[in-house]
Amino acid sequence: MKDHPDARLISFLFHPLLLPTYTFLFLLFVMRSYFSMIIPIEARWMLAGSVFLNTAFFPAVFVFFMARKKIITSIFLESRQERFFPYLITTLFFAVSTYMLGRLELAPVFTGFMAGCTVVSLLLMIVNFRWKASMHMAGMGGITGLILGLGIFHNMLLLPEILTVVLFSGLTGYARLTAGNHTQIQVYATYIFSVLVLLMTTFISR
Repeated sequence: MKDHPDARLISFLFHPLLLPTYTFLFLLFVMRSYFSMIIPIEARWMLAGSVFLNTAFFPAVFVFFMARKKIITSIFLESRQERFFPYLITTLFFAVSTYMLGRLELAPVFTGFMAGCTVVSLLLMIVNFRWKASMHMAGMGGITGLILGLGIFHNMLLLPEILTVVLFSGLTGYARLTAGNHTQIQVYATYIFSVLVLLMTTFISR
């Protein structure tokens, strides 16, 4: 990987493990919609905290543990061959989070988003046996697909949000390419695939 501080910073800020938490914070606190306003403020923070633990903290702990035990050589997972077990752990925690959300009396959009993330993670884990997908772009594509889906299937006016997430997606793709982590086809294909999956799950959970 090339030494490019700006690209590394962008990749860290938009790390795929952080993106579900960002999305839930957006849905719960920024996007003043009917499905978030009915949730008490304390419950919103607890929900966001639970998502952070299941989709960011616990998977990151496992990755650090694997690096410490020399199961993988780097926490940055630069090699395709080393990504299987971190992907597996992440997919399992995403699935647990989806199950927990499904047990709560929440609007389907929350469970639908998390289910979509789980499907994307599972499919890319399988694809990883043959091809190096970009999990960063999968995460950004997931957010893009969700917001597009809310705009299309829930008749919400979300043009500023769509433009913002597309801009951030472009920055993330630029960072992955500049740092030499992925090829253009890996960046674009993963992004489009994730957008389509989240559009589908948002439609199903509308």
